[in-house]
Formats: sequence, structure tokens, C-alpha cells
Amino acid sequence: MDASGPEPTVVTTPNHAESSAAVAVADKPLIRDRWQELRQLGQGGMSTVFAVHDLQTNEDLALKLIRPELVCDVRSAIRLRAEERALRELQSAPHMLQIHPSQPYADGALILTELIDGEDALKTLKKGMDLPLALRIAEDAAACLVFAHEHRFVHRDIKPANILIAPDGAKVIDWGVALSLDDGDLFPDAVVGTPSYMPPEQAMGEAEPMSDVYSLGCSLYEMLTGEDSAPPEARQSTFTMLTWRDKHDGPNPCTICPRIPKGLGALVEKTMRRGLNERVQSAAELLHGLEYYDVAPMQATRRTVVDLTPLQYTDVVSRN
Repeated sequence: MDASGPEPTVVTTPNHAESSAAVAVADKPLIRDRWQELRQLGQGGMSTVFAVHDLQTNEDLALKLIRPELVCDVRSAIRLRAEERALRELQSAPHMLQIHPSQPYADGALILTELIDGEDALKTLKKGMDLPLALRIAEDAAACLVFAHEHRFVHRDIKPANILIAPDGAKVIDWGVALSLDDGDLFPDAVVGTPSYMPPEQAMGEAEPMSDVYSLGCSLYEMLTGEDSAPPEARQSTFTMLTWRDKHDGPNPCTICPRIPKGLGALVEKTMRRGLNERVQSAAELLHGLEYYDVAPMQATRRTVVDLTPLQYTDVVSRN
């Protein structure tokens, strides 16, 4: 679990009321009785994530806490509780961050998970262009989304920073703004997500499973090209980004990297269509398309973050 990278945009009217659970956890001595802090992994707008050593179980874990200045913000506690629920209900999903058995139930103040020391997807790929690795990371994320969507959860903040590379493959993290289609939106007055990866319908407060497909398409474009899928003029502000995405379909990565297979480029472009009827229709459809171009899908015995010897780029460019 990691809190690095920009926190998803959450535009709400704050509701400040005391959360006793959050206040208790903010008392650092209480935390030190159980967990020894090893290092800070990252910090977002709502929470901080630490690598900790569990003094009771003798394990190294990841501990996500509400930031001290937000311990009296009920919405922060609700978000963390919603993330815990999503993690619990989706534990059987492939490539899902695993919650620790000692996690307090419906606590609303902390989340305790496995510790993933790997980097996020973009940092890993920036070490060197590796098309097969980018495909495998996207496949793992898509497989996780297939399961989540079947169980009626929409992540709403898919981006490279929320895909971590573990020894057994990529894992989708940070389910704090996930939408349960059965329970409805906890914050109907909010627009949630990260603008650089947000589809138009989500910006209008109408996220659905295809919204995650769009966001994963933006992420894959960035992993393949090293560039944002929106032009520089769109990245001036949240408003300019959302306006651009409302008026433009995403680009084809082949325009920047001509050696990317044409069929793969067309698939990525189709994930970023504004119109839902024109977009790749499901995470399952996207996964199927990605698997066609992956000559060696990641299995249980796959390369790890310490063994990222690039496969030959020519292994896949012949497919078009």
C-alpha cells in the first residue's frame, strides 16, 4: 500500500465532527504499543502510509492512517472505512492488495495490509521502455477490475501510481474512493478521481465500470509512451484537463511510438473514447485484447521487480 503520487481530487463540502476512533489512533503512543514505525512510504491529501513492524505477529506490514489534522473529519473516516470494506469484499480478486487478518473490523481510522516494497507502474517503466512488461502490468490491473466490476465495485482512481509492482505481479491499490454500485455514492456532492485519468462521465458524477476502463487506458498510454495522454495545454489546471477530456477522445500511442503494434494502438485509443457506446465496453474485453499482444502472460512464476530483464521488443511488434 502506498500513498505516493497525487491524491484523487475530492470536491466536497467539509463536514467536521469528531470521530473517536480516528482520534484514538492519532495518539502515537497507542500505535507504538503495537507497531514499530520503519519508514514513511507516502502521504496523500487524506492519509499517510507507513511501513511498520508488527510487534505481535513479527511481520512487516503497511499501515494507512488518517492524517492528524483530519482526525475530526468524519468524511475521512468514512472514506477509510469504505476502502476497508472494498478490500474485504474483493480479497479474492486477482492482483488485489491483501488486507491483514488483524485489521480491526470497520474501524474507520486505519487500514493494515501486506507491505509491497515495489515501485509503482510508471516508475518501474521509466527505467527503460519494456512493452511486454507494460502489457503485463495492464493485464494484471484489468484482471483485478474484471473481478471488481463483477462484484459491483468501481475503483474510480485507476492510475499508474495506484498500480504497484510486487514479486507476484502488479497489484491495484488505494480503493478509498471506490464506488459500490449496490450502496450508491457515499458522497453524491463530490467529484472524485484524478483529472489526468478521469473520463467525462465521471467528472459529471456518473462513474460506471467503463470509467475504470478509460482510466486504465490513459494509464497504459502513459506506460507505453512516457507521455500524458492529454496535451500540455490541457494540463494547466483541473478545469482545463476536464474540459479537454470532455471535448476530445484520447490519442493513439502509435503517433508517438510508431513501433507499437497498430492493433494495440487502436485498442488503447478506443479505451479513451468519450462516448460510452464507442469505448471498449468492459475490463474483460480490454483484458482479452491485451492478452492477444502479450506473448508471455505473467504466471505464478513470473519475473519480479528485481529481475526485470527486458524481453525482446520485436517479440510483439509483429502483431498488428
